[in-house]
Amino acid sequence: EEKIAVYNTYVYDIKGVWSGCVFTDDVLTDGKPNIFYTGVDYAKASINQAEPVSDDLISWAKVGRNPIISNRPAGLSDDFRDPYVFKSNGNFYMIVGTSKNGLGAATLHKYNPTTKTWSNDGRIFYQSISTGYGTFWEMPAIVPMPDDKWLFLITTLGGNQGVETLYWVGTINNDGTFSPYSAIPKEVELGVFGSNGYGLLSPSVMQKDGITIAIGIVPDKLPASNNMQLGWAHLYSLPREWTLDANNNLLQQPFVATQKMRVTTSAFSCSNQDISGTLTLAPVSGKTVEIDGTFIVSSAQRFGFHVRKNGSSFISIYYTPFTNRFTVDAQNEKRLVNDANSFSGLYQSILPKQPNPGETLRMHIFIDHSIMDIFINNQYAGIIILADSEQD
Repeated sequence: EEKIAVYNTYVYDIKGVWSGCVFTDDVLTDGKPNIFYTGVDYAKASINQAEPVSDDLISWAKVGRNPIISNRPAGLSDDFRDPYVFKSNGNFYMIVGTSKNGLGAATLHKYNPTTKTWSNDGRIFYQSISTGYGTFWEMPAIVPMPDDKWLFLITTLGGNQGVETLYWVGTINNDGTFSPYSAIPKEVELGVFGSNGYGLLSPSVMQKDGITIAIGIVPDKLPASNNMQLGWAHLYSLPREWTLDANNNLLQQPFVATQKMRVTTSAFSCSNQDISGTLTLAPVSGKTVEIDGTFIVSSAQRFGFHVRKNGSSFISIYYTPFTNRFTVDAQNEKRLVNDANSFSGLYQSILPKQPNPGETLRMHIFIDHSIMDIFINNQYAGIIILADSEQD
């Protein structure tokens, strides 16, 4: 565990050093990764910058011109945070999460290479058309994708499904603003799996060797006493590979490098087999398991897996063709309950596209003690925090 990279030391960030991004460019940051972050005093938020002291990226120094944006633009809510820097048409821009007139929004700031300053005139990069998509947006990100498309991501506060991660696909205009192909956003997590602050939130995205890789925060929502008992609080998702289909839907699958974590000393394999009732996965056991199963869909019978079985306690993961419903049922699991009154152990979502009888459905599941990352047909993804059992 390394030391803290950037912490509160000056008047402008004395209350806290909050989220932002890392950006690297030969012109803007002299070829070195720089941190752009939210600094908070006891009156307002500002945007600030830090640069590495050495190539190992362990020690960082705040730039002398901080704050690079001293306060929120006029006409916006007091909540103004989470800068994200991008480059388009040879210009550098920054977007920051905020709210305007009660609707979630992201401001737009343009860099002037001559004066080395950022604009702060209140221009809006993009704004929600409905309170259902959030009354405030945090952690905005804008990512270039193939075919001159851009993927815009935000985490909502106050939307129809509470805190969740939404996305739009569109283009960047000549003035740096965003034009989505549709004003109606889509969910990163499968259906309700990501609602009310569960599932993957505030994704961090990087692109390497032509692959778009995302990893997100997964809150555990346990009281502090349980965090002390377990020895951890919150965690990150498994890294995902993101692509877009022809209809601009986000396709998600496990990052290919996760295969390097596989251990095959205790493995089970089965193919081309009709299963009636249940089939044991022995010798596979324990709480760090990868399951990759492809089923031929029938007209009615549900299918899937029982995992973490301990006597009469287990979790069921299954798909029901008749209702087109994907379910994770942890109601029977002995655990520290973290989702009472939201899910209470029962997670169910309708698949956006129903497979026909005779087609296949693939469940790719990663279980690591308290977290379960689920990928369906390399299209949909969802995360369940099990708030691990008291026996762990």
